[in-house]
Amino acid sequence: MENIKGLNTQKLDELIKDKDLKGIRIITSALNGYTFLFFAIILFLYFKGDPAPKPGPADTELNDIMLIVALSITAIMIIASQIIPNNVFKKFKVTSKSTEGSIVNKSLGLITTHYIIKFALLEGAALFGLVTLILSVFNSAIRYNDIYWLAIIPMLVMNFIFILSFPTKERVIQLINDKILSQNF
Repeated sequence: MENIKGLNTQKLDELIKDKDLKGIRIITSALNGYTFLFFAIILFLYFKGDPAPKPGPADTELNDIMLIVALSITAIMIIASQIIPNNVFKKFKVTSKSTEGSIVNKSLGLITTHYIIKFALLEGAALFGLVTLILSVFNSAIRYNDIYWLAIIPMLVMNFIFILSFPTKERVIQLINDKILSQNF
């Protein structure tokens, strides 16, 4: 497939080096990684803490509401993380002075922005779920009702999407081909 300025998959493979993807990989790994750290802290608190008396229904009402909201936000953010980041590609413009290198550099910048937006949306849902989990640990509701473990679903979804869409060279080239170079200019 021939595209803008003669760029195609083979040419992109030659122009894009692994070092060019280091920033994207660090940012997406950091967005994903510190949710694990927060989860590890919650597990530490869960196993270290002494069980309190069983909380009453009034004590767990906030936990119940937050769990429902966390799971709802997760569904919304999964959809939003697939739609909203793609809007960044609409800003791509090629001028007559654009070179292959400048097109590739601008494309990599847009891909980085795409990944940041995508994982920031998912991270928001994951953190809301983890806050729900830590509240249930603090008031010991989780020790008497296992349903609060569902609050880790947003984090698991984020990690699953992270694994499936980690910015490998092939995925980045495919994104550039599909979202940028295939546009009609």
